[in-house]
Amino acid sequence: MLSVRDAFQRIGGIVICVLLGLQSCTQDTPAPNPVAPGPSSPPAEATVASPGDHVSFFVIGKSWNFDQDSAGKLTLVDMGYFAEIFKTAGGEVSEAFMQLDAPGAEPIPFDEEGDGGAVLYGMSGVRHQAIETLDAELPNGTYLFRFATPARNIEDFDIALTGADGKTDLPPGPVINLEQAGALVPNDGIAPGVDVVVSWTPFLTGRADPNGIADDLIFVMMKDCRGERAFHSGRPLDTPNPLEPDKPSDTLLTFANDQVVIPGSAWRPGVHYTLDVEHARLLDTDKRQGVVGMSTYAVTTHLPVRVTGDAAPGDACPADD
Repeated sequence: MLSVRDAFQRIGGIVICVLLGLQSCTQDTPAPNPVAPGPSSPPAEATVASPGDHVSFFVIGKSWNFDQDSAGKLTLVDMGYFAEIFKTAGGEVSEAFMQLDAPGAEPIPFDEEGDGGAVLYGMSGVRHQAIETLDAELPNGTYLFRFATPARNIEDFDIALTGADGKTDLPPGPVINLEQAGALVPNDGIAPGVDVVVSWTPFLTGRADPNGIADDLIFVMMKDCRGERAFHSGRPLDTPNPLEPDKPSDTLLTFANDQVVIPGSAWRPGVHYTLDVEHARLLDTDKRQGVVGMSTYAVTTHLPVRVTGDAAPGDACPADD
């Protein structure tokens, strides 16, 4: 039973509720205040796919090749042009073309694939002995690149391939030196299982990229007598190393480097190798939609190398079988 005081408080509360037009005031216990909804979380920002998810960079260039003998003398082999599209791990590219930006120029397709599908090539295969005939096949100028990816397409990405005054100015060939245990060794006297320090004459025409994209590059590569890769110093812009396709290159060399170590595990007894050192002077660099485009004048020196000792069963080079 309510006391007189409680009854008056109860009646007064009802009168106030009526006057204010409120409802549910007759409950013995006040209703809990409703919880105001908090601010909704912003939706997660969607990641927009771009061509850069499929292609790290492409390059067009002219190059010449030299053979080095045991005395360090260089002899011109040939020269040619090349164009390559380097895909990311798992990247997809189709309908790839390049074309000189000039009236009447025909598109050149990228129709050859290598490195387990990681690289598309667009080269003619013609080899030259003179810069004049090389320039006649692939004139200097601005080239437009087009290719499709599952994300979006690259259309008319222009890159300039030209030297000073419009002339082709290929860099001089590097001379290669080999050291083991701190001493120079001849190219036909490499001890098996021992690290080799590969050095070369300075890349005097190399420079840092004024665009801040990629400095002038050096590549050191080695294949055995069966054409299998035994070493690769790495590629720029986090492109997978051919020897470790699932990993980005972490030993990339630029014009500022003058040596690299090829580990002893690469040198198998009695096996012949071809060691290549390439200097690549970049002429033009640009980046669009996550893709880097570049042009280059390059030179590669090839040095035959032989490891002492007897080859293991099944490891002998075909010429020695």
